[in-house]
Amino acid sequence: MMTFSSTFVEARAKFRAASEASGAELQTFYHPMAGPCGEPLTTDFAWLGPQRAAKRLILLSGTHGAEGLAGSACQTDCLRDPAMSRLPDDTAILMIHMINPWGAAWRRRQTEGNVDLNRNFIDFAAPLPENRPYDALRDRLAHAREAGLDAVVAAAEDFRAEAGENAFATAIFQGQYVDPNGPGYGGGEPVWSNKLLLRDLIAVCADGAERTILIDIHTGLGDYARGVMISTAAADSVELTTSKRWFGPDVAALKAPGVDLPYDVRGDLCGAMRAALGPSLLAVMALEFGTYDLHRFARLQIADCWLEAHGDPASHDGQKIREALQAFFYPAAQDWRDAVLVRAREVTRQALTAFAA
Repeated sequence: MMTFSSTFVEARAKFRAASEASGAELQTFYHPMAGPCGEPLTTDFAWLGPQRAAKRLILLSGTHGAEGLAGSACQTDCLRDPAMSRLPDDTAILMIHMINPWGAAWRRRQTEGNVDLNRNFIDFAAPLPENRPYDALRDRLAHAREAGLDAVVAAAEDFRAEAGENAFATAIFQGQYVDPNGPGYGGGEPVWSNKLLLRDLIAVCADGAERTILIDIHTGLGDYARGVMISTAAADSVELTTSKRWFGPDVAALKAPGVDLPYDVRGDLCGAMRAALGPSLLAVMALEFGTYDLHRFARLQIADCWLEAHGDPASHDGQKIREALQAFFYPAAQDWRDAVLVRAREVTRQALTAFAA
């Protein structure tokens, strides 16, 4: 049976069928908005293993909606693995399927309202983080928007050439809280997915747990078909040390000295989960599967945000942009998909072995 899917609806159906066949308990949460064909949008939660298990592995997909099709395939494949039906009596696997169902269905990384969920976990009552490179880029984009998409992309390229790669990467990827129509917008308040995760799902995952590992599955950054474990734990933390022991020395530590990242990650899901899971936490990590080059990634984000705010997503050009987005974050090549499943299985087994350690 095919594990990968081409749409949110297909991915959800396969995930639910695999959950039911494995004996997992399912719970469904309905998003207030609908999909492009009027279909209901849901986040599904599956619990595989004992309800009061002391050790819990949480696998999460769809933080960036369009990336969720790959994460969904990893979750479905795990549920179909016969070994997962023979978990130890003290161990459970918890699946959070498509935490951002709106983005998955509409083939966008963002949630409704153009919000990057992975920059939405901040304290909105405190002063919002600044992103001065984005402030400079925003002025150029604003002047170009009325002229159309080509002018917007050209303005971004001019900024990149003049300001340099670090300033451009910071502008696009650090997150910004001033331009609801721009890339990397972190929002003005917690979005539906944020509130569901913190209010309902993680509370259930943490209740009664003694040991917890959470892995958030992403695509788009890094070498093609390579799955890298990424940690935002402090450089001198026990969590980072033990994560490298369990998942290998090539764990990418974003907070470690010498890391070539021009900006500090703020408002991210992993950081919020680290705080929410409490003393049961062993590790919170992202599993990132590389696809294509970062420059293409940035261009697509700029084009997609222009389309959502100023274009017509249903038009021929709009559909081409959305198709290009899905192809970037979810390559159709069989070698990429095979590598994703092999690596996801390896990481799942490493996490279960960590519990025994």
